Amino acid sequence: MHNYGVISVWYSDDAGATWMNKEGNLPDIPVKAIVQNPLSRNEVIIGTDLGVWSTSNIYAENPVWKQSYNGMSNVPVLDLDLRDDNVVFAATYGRGIFSGTFTEGSDPEGDDDNDGILNGVDNCPETANPGQEDTDDNGVGDACQDTDGDGILDIDDNCPTTSNPDQKDTDGNGVGDACQDTDEDGIMDDRDNCIDTKNPDQNDFNNDGIGDACQDTDEDGFMDNVDNCPGTANVNQLDTDGDGIGDVCQDSDGDGVLDSDDNCVNTANPGQEDADNNGIGDACQDTDEDGIMDDVDNCINTVNPNQTDTNGNGVGDTCDTSYTAQNNISIETISETCENQNDGKIIVNVQQTFVNYTVTIKGNGVDLSEQLTTDSIT
Repeated sequence: MHNYGVISVWYSDDAGATWMNKEGNLPDIPVKAIVQNPLSRNEVIIGTDLGVWSTSNIYAENPVWKQSYNGMSNVPVLDLDLRDDNVVFAATYGRGIFSGTFTEGSDPEGDDDNDGILNGVDNCPETANPGQEDTDDNGVGDACQDTDGDGILDIDDNCPTTSNPDQKDTDGNGVGDACQDTDEDGIMDDRDNCIDTKNPDQNDFNNDGIGDACQDTDEDGFMDNVDNCPGTANVNQLDTDGDGIGDVCQDSDGDGVLDSDDNCVNTANPGQEDADNNGIGDACQDTDEDGIMDDVDNCINTVNPNQTDTNGNGVGDTCDTSYTAQNNISIETISETCENQNDGKIIVNVQQTFVNYTVTIKGNGVDLSEQLTTDSIT
């Protein structure tokens, strides 16, 4: 029962068989909650319509009660709760929740750390902290708590809830890298390889610890994450085959010549032959448009899709001029066996038979023409 005009604080030492009035000098005010100090059973605090009150000796016949303000003032306290670590919470009407810590043998009305806060409600009773800062609202002040167990007290820790014994703070803003994501990419600064540039994928092609999104390895003006050849400068980003890999760092045909220098990017031609010196390799050019690439065409500049090469000299018949050689044709004459026998002979021999020859003999009443269809005619 709590109300005005009634006794609100009672104590029993016989399991409730009998009760003793312990209001002592307490004003006539409703009492809503009561908690005993588990470390010092003499000490008791109560929550009233005028804040928290405490006594250092509940066993006295007439206990002496004193108001414990600690910034709370005359505000109704509706509930008091004690946590396992002896932190006590006071829930108020209209002013939130206040906290303090019970300590063994300390005088709740004393101020051991001389910070102006009574021991009974001081969240760091042995460490001066007049501001009573408590970042995580757990009832233990920052000045005497190391929440993340990194050896740095919360009051000095730039990441009080994240372990960072090195206290690294790259941008010097007072917030540690371990608990700050400057570029908001989901990677904390202490693990982010590009602190100021968003890169959730953390790609780092050369594994140097600097992310592709904030590094231009080849200094060509393109960050590695958008450079089609991050390790080789290529300001024009030429990519002939459109596969996303720049020509200066790709050998598409695997012939040992990079695409940027290869005169046939998609056709292997390690020798880079270019008969007409037009910059296009013979392996990927059909100059005479006969369907035969120049590197295998036996007549590069003359159409000859059948590639006929009668004499097998590697030059197609349509462009082979070997028949004009001085030693191609030879003539042998055999005189008549006896005068007026008319059995003399003229033998014409040819080496190259891929062209047609006409043999004409004129003189002394003779005018004869015949086609040479073999390598010899008589």
